[in-house]
Amino acid sequence: MIAVNGRVLVHSHREDSPWHEAAYAHILRLDEGRAPWAIPWPCIHEFLAIVPRTRIYAPPTTPGMVIDQVEAWIESPPSSPTGPIAMLASSPSLKSLG
Repeated sequence: MIAVNGRVLVHSHREDSPWHEAAYAHILRLDEGRAPWAIPWPCIHEFLAIVPRTRIYAPPTTPGMVIDQVEAWIESPPSSPTGPIAMLASSPSLKSLG
């Protein structure tokens, strides 16, 4: 099982990051590969806490884009979230939370 770090999630998502290409390529390799990978819930939390912050990014990622990204990771086999976030994977949509 490969666990993905929160910073990799942030940099793979933010195209303005100097590490975007490398982080995105890493996520893409995992997504297209056969090895099981997971996103630990603290890493999802880190992603949620960083990308929409106006003090960090201008412009920040919108809440809708944040939710869409997390849903895409949850739906991407063979990924699986671990911990409490795993419960969200079975919910119809994260948007129902907001």
